[in-house]
Amino acid sequence: MTIFRSAGQGFKLTFKLWQVVLLYLVVYSVVGALATLLIPHEIVNNQAHVPPPANLGEAISQLVIGLALYLPTMAFSLYLLGGTLAASLKPAGGEPVPIGEFHRQAKRWFGVILRWGLAAVGAALAAGLAVTFVMALLWAVTGRSEGMKGLIGAGFWGALLAVGLVLIYSPVILIERGRGIKEAFKESNRFFNAHRVATFGFILWLSFIGALVWLVWAIGVAP
Repeated sequence: MTIFRSAGQGFKLTFKLWQVVLLYLVVYSVVGALATLLIPHEIVNNQAHVPPPANLGEAISQLVIGLALYLPTMAFSLYLLGGTLAASLKPAGGEPVPIGEFHRQAKRWFGVILRWGLAAVGAALAAGLAVTFVMALLWAVTGRSEGMKGLIGAGFWGALLAVGLVLIYSPVILIERGRGIKEAFKESNRFFNAHRVATFGFILWLSFIGALVWLVWAIGVAP
């Protein structure tokens, strides 16, 4: 399957799941509104900026509010992911996916997808921390130069990105073939290594489409 055909099938699925997309927009709009109301912020250069907490009490308060918004939102995202993958893998015509069937599939796979998310995040963080430890050790050995210090953060985020790319196909494999998380990770790694060029090409193509949508919004809506 070509990159363009894959993207086209993704857009077709989006229209078939229009009720889910609407639910996603409503929930995330509500979360954004709650974050604006509950988290203290200030406007700097026309952008919202959260000032650092002045004391321990403010730090704990912001942490509790942030986690109270973040954790349910991530759980909701995983719920939608499981339902979307399960609905997309079942053969169907061009008609929209019934919202009841979507929720049934999402509930069925939520526990599996939640465990997958925890495992994937854990693997990414472990890789990032391992690279950070090595880079910090090199930074200390080489005289603690500023240039080397800047590479520590780059190494951490680079490791997270690398693990994310290797595991990018694992949720599909997990639901389509019903294998364990470990086996899904291994097969995703094999599939990614066999299709690196296509994977990067697909990501670049989607990024290009996203940039065009943002440009249309910036020119036609933002003013």
